[in-house]
Amino acid sequence: MGCRIADSEEQLVSGDAVPVIRDYVHGSYPEVERRLGQTRARFSMVHGTVFPNFSFLSAASTIRVWQPKGPLKFEVTAWCIVDKDAPPEVKDAYRLHYLRRFSPGGTLEQDDSDNWIQVSQAGRGLAARRVPLNYKMGMGHEQAHDDIPGKLGPWESDNNQRSFYAHWAQLMAKPSRP
Repeated sequence: MGCRIADSEEQLVSGDAVPVIRDYVHGSYPEVERRLGQTRARFSMVHGTVFPNFSFLSAASTIRVWQPKGPLKFEVTAWCIVDKDAPPEVKDAYRLHYLRRFSPGGTLEQDDSDNWIQVSQAGRGLAARRVPLNYKMGMGHEQAHDDIPGKLGPWESDNNQRSFYAHWAQLMAKPSRP
């Protein structure tokens, strides 16, 4: 899982968060820390996938389910998540911030969608068939954490991909049930 634990309360929200969101996160932090402890309260900028198809990006307040629809096709259902007890103006700010970044018209989603298409096309090319894909970024730098399950890789790492495919390979190697 790609992640970092914030060094301070200031790092708990994305740098481009609107002030009402930033104020809400900082204002609710003492309660979050009381309930979860310092490590989990500062567990920020997390992105990861729960095998096989549930992803989350906490800094963007989004969760997603990826559903295969055939070769080179999938459907993504995405939700913006917000504290149900947040005031209406905070919920509205999260919704607008999310739509501007991660909706089909959002700046980040458009960029990501194009990248996914290009990666898929490149993966079908001659060079991709001749040269094995390198998933070694951050390899050997994974570490266990006393308060967080699994192995955590550095921020720039292929740890997610290696872990995902290693688990998938283990499942595929098991004998099928009659």
